[in-house]
Amino acid sequence: MGDPLTILNCGRRAIPVYHENFEYFQPNTHKCDDCVIRAVAKALDVSWPEAMTHLYNMSRVTNEAPTAAKTVSDTLKVRGFAWVGFKTKGGEKLPTVASFAEAHKTGRYVLRLAKHVVCAVGGRYYDIWDCGDKPVYGYWVRKSSVAPGRLF
Repeated sequence: MGDPLTILNCGRRAIPVYHENFEYFQPNTHKCDDCVIRAVAKALDVSWPEAMTHLYNMSRVTNEAPTAAKTVSDTLKVRGFAWVGFKTKGGEKLPTVASFAEAHKTGRYVLRLAKHVVCAVGGRYYDIWDCGDKPVYGYWVRKSSVAPGRLF
């Protein structure tokens, strides 16, 4: 990475921004290591506590942690999202978060990275740090709109 485009001052820390389509998003001011909950909140267009409740309720069904891969996947599936994995051939590179967001100007996506999850909406990606250079291993895309009410 070269020099940042700008530096965001976010409370106790400065965040370098390297991509124009990055937008700082942290609906929960008390926690930083909550990428799954942030991404689900943004993807479902609900508050952080609502996203946590959806994940917690599904975790009671999956019998796994609220942030476990199966819990996240099932939470998104019942709300109209479908999983798409990338298959690369020898020498092909995975898209980065920034290039994926740039190529997907419409729709809602939850992107799976190595040990991280981020939401992309309308050509922008939303997180507490600029993960734009990280490769995307797969994503959930909203295929249908499902009412956000209680599903179980």
